[in-house]
Amino acid sequence: MLTKSCKAKGRLLQNLVRDYFLSYLGIVTRVRIMGEKGADICRDEKNWPFHIECKNREQLSIFAEITKLQSKNTVYPVLVVKKNKEIPVVIMEIDRFFDLLKASERGLFKVWRENEIN
Repeated sequence: MLTKSCKAKGRLLQNLVRDYFLSYLGIVTRVRIMGEKGADICRDEKNWPFHIECKNREQLSIFAEITKLQSKNTVYPVLVVKKNKEIPVVIMEIDRFFDLLKASERGLFKVWRENEIN
């Protein structure tokens, strides 16, 4: 597969994740340009607790990618994985998943949406 095709395939997954944030949570996020340093999906604010990496590959060492994410020192490291003709899957540490559920009960997502409107 050509490098150009691989990057286009990755970009499609990144755009899908960005669109999910907007449609499900009303949160506007940005997709980084290929090769740009940092998370694939980001926001231009300092308190954004997620580090989201998107991998659209047939073969992937999930635990190697998780180890890389853990080194990023963020509150919620998230890996979005997709294979051809399969649905995307979100992978995160179980402790972080339940922390996220608690945060949603406290209205964390509501605060982000209100900041978007103002």
